[in-house]
Amino acid sequence: MLFIHGSLAMGGIETFFVRMAKQRAIEGKKTYFLLLSPEKRCDKELLSDARQYAEVYFLQDICALPTWITGYIPLHLALTLPLKSSTQALFRQVDHVHVANGICAHFFMYLSRVLPANVKFTLGLYHSLEYCWGDTKLPYYERANREFFFNELNKQSVYFFNESMVPLYESVSKQSFQAVNLFPLGVVERKTIAEPHKKAQDKTLRLVSVGRLVPFKTYNFHMLDVVADLMRKGVSITYDIYGDGPCEMQLQEKITSLSLDKVVCLKGRLNYSKFADVVSCYNIFIGSGTAIVEASSLGTCSIVGIEHVEHAVSYGFFADLPGFSYNEDGLYPKQPIAKFIEHYLSLSPEDLRQFKAKHMEKAALFSLEQCVHNFEKSPRLCVPVQVSKARSKLLFRLKYSLSLFLASLLLKMRDSSLSQQVVQTQVKRQIC
Repeated sequence: MLFIHGSLAMGGIETFFVRMAKQRAIEGKKTYFLLLSPEKRCDKELLSDARQYAEVYFLQDICALPTWITGYIPLHLALTLPLKSSTQALFRQVDHVHVANGICAHFFMYLSRVLPANVKFTLGLYHSLEYCWGDTKLPYYERANREFFFNELNKQSVYFFNESMVPLYESVSKQSFQAVNLFPLGVVERKTIAEPHKKAQDKTLRLVSVGRLVPFKTYNFHMLDVVADLMRKGVSITYDIYGDGPCEMQLQEKITSLSLDKVVCLKGRLNYSKFADVVSCYNIFIGSGTAIVEASSLGTCSIVGIEHVEHAVSYGFFADLPGFSYNEDGLYPKQPIAKFIEHYLSLSPEDLRQFKAKHMEKAALFSLEQCVHNFEKSPRLCVPVQVSKARSKLLFRLKYSLSLFLASLLLKMRDSSLSQQVVQTQVKRQIC
């Protein structure tokens, strides 16, 4: 199996891909990574882990241009690079290619000329708005992405990882998405789901969040208001935020404005290998993505941080959710986050022990072993040859790459990003 991705920067998708490679290695299955950005874009620890369980290649390994040139080529222009004739030998055993976004799907179609015939292709939606952000004025590259996703890719080649995405995409496209593969992401190894970590008795409530500090994770900002409110009510509390990203300075400014410098701390990036040891020492985790599943598997009670939400509200504790969807707004009834924390504080020692166990039981639904099986049992379907050929022609690749590069440059000049565009889309939908 080959994962084509931008890089192995620290993030939920990237850690999931590495976890999958590890589980596949345990099961004796071969895995490859092809990363379209220079090695310096990768998290060193995550890349090291990937190399333990898979063969990892970069553009410089398959590009016919000199290495010193390839190292300066941005992801946006990867489709324009000529391939080495030796590339075919690298991936001769590949029988399944998986991607997480449009540019990687198009790179697969370009690469398919040197891959074995009839390679299975699948595309996973790791963000619910991947193909429905923005309005009708979309750049060329995104129109091409959506034409491929909605009209050329067989729905049985698509992976959805939460139940809410089926009605969402049926609503925006007026198409049926009943044929997609629907299952939860694999996050934890079954053997890691053990007895809850026994925390030392401490009158101070310790909260923690772990993840990239990006605009759509609005709960990071809302939690500061929650902490300030609980302090006014006399609760002894601390809140540590692990991660880095474009919102770091804004978070620090709000921490200072609320006079929370002594109780809220921005801890910087947390190495993946230390996640379990660090997070298991806290009382409550607040977050989303794969991190909330991993935190729950440790017996750390976890409150869902809803992405894009405008107020300090949540669906509640991860263990109490009815299904395996939890990231997006609009899934279930919401209540103030402070109310869930106050409920936690009211639990007796025995009730708390059972609540921790309930979180671990919920996390078990997200086992890597089952996820590997789900990836493999999906239908063996290929991208139609005519589609692949049309989208790998030089003129198309040049138009696509130039559009993507210019769109990214314009957003950067406006001090904006695709993440912020997605947030704006979410807000507009809530208003409507």
